[in-house]
Amino acid sequence: MVAIDPNLVLSVILVMVTCLLFFLAWQETRIVRQEARTVIANYINTEVGRKDVQEVRTKVLREISLESVAPGKPLPPLPDDLPEKDLLMLAVAYDRLAFLVKGNRGLEKEVVEWHREVIEVWLRLRRYVVEEWRKEAGRSHRVELWQALAERWAEKLPK
Repeated sequence: MVAIDPNLVLSVILVMVTCLLFFLAWQETRIVRQEARTVIANYINTEVGRKDVQEVRTKVLREISLESVAPGKPLPPLPDDLPEKDLLMLAVAYDRLAFLVKGNRGLEKEVVEWHREVIEVWLRLRRYVVEEWRKEAGRSHRVELWQALAERWAEKLPK
C-alpha cells in the first residue's frame, strides 16, 4: 500500500481553491465590465444621442474647422448658430461620458473607437474651453475629464 503524503494533499487542495478563486474573480470582473458597457451604452443613447446634442455636435463638426482654431491663430468668434449654452450642453454631456469610462482603458478604447467624434469635437472646442470658458468665475475646472480623455486618445486615432 502506498502512503499519501499529507503535505501533497494539502498542496493540491490549495491549488484547487486558488484556481477556483481566480475563476470567480475573473467571472466577477467580466460581469462588472459588461454592466459598465451597458451603463455607458444607455448614457450614450439617452444623453449623447439626444437630438439636440446631436444637432450641436453636427454643427460643431461642420462649422468649426481644425485650421481655424489651430494654436497661434487668433481665436475666431463662435458661429452665430452655435450659442455658448448649446456648446456647454454638449461639453457637459461628453464630460459625463468621460467620467463613466474614467480609469478603464478598455472602455475608453471602445468609446473612442465607436464615438470618435468625442475627440474630434474636443479638438475644435479646446481653445474656447481653455481660453474663454475657464476664465469665468467658477468654471476653472470645466470639462477636465473630457479634456483628459480626448487628449489621451487624440494622438492614437488614425488620421
